[in-house]
Amino acid sequence: MKIVSYNLRSGGNTENDNHWQRLIREFLPDIVCAQETLHPKQYLSQEEFSQFKGCVHSFAHHGKWGSAILSRNQQLEEIHLQGYEGRVVGAKIPNIAVNGIPQPVLVFSIHAPSPGTYEASIKQILNDISKRWDKTPMIIAGDFNVTTALRHPAELMLPAVDLGGRVWLGGKPCKGGPAAPAFGG
Repeated sequence: MKIVSYNLRSGGNTENDNHWQRLIREFLPDIVCAQETLHPKQYLSQEEFSQFKGCVHSFAHHGKWGSAILSRNQQLEEIHLQGYEGRVVGAKIPNIAVNGIPQPVLVFSIHAPSPGTYEASIKQILNDISKRWDKTPMIIAGDFNVTTALRHPAELMLPAVDLGGRVWLGGKPCKGGPAAPAFGG
């Protein structure tokens, strides 16, 4: 199963060959968790959107963008978390094979709210999600706006390299080829 999480940064571009279209074309994901996005229908043609069986989306209170989950092969049952409209969307996939055993799976797409401390916000979101957990497998993806590691002062900070609309952070090769690319904004 391929799961992709992506922040479109203020809604992104809805023109042809946009981030949604490239993400789906290049990664062929089974599940997409998106943040700062319009409804996926606004980025995809009817033919592209019809390739997916499930979609949940919620706009943030300001109405400019929200969060979404898109599922290629499974229907989604929306899980509503009060107070996080557009920042956290959840869904239950009723019957998906995990280690060969069909069972329900919970999926959450999170965009850490602001203002305030991101760490406290994420802790509260995760606590609220845990109250909905029914002991089935869970996928949590998103933009947490939290730094998980500190760079040692002696470590070199490498510049990002723009390669025709993509950014390779640090640009240094790793074993077996170049560093993994990430879409540029």
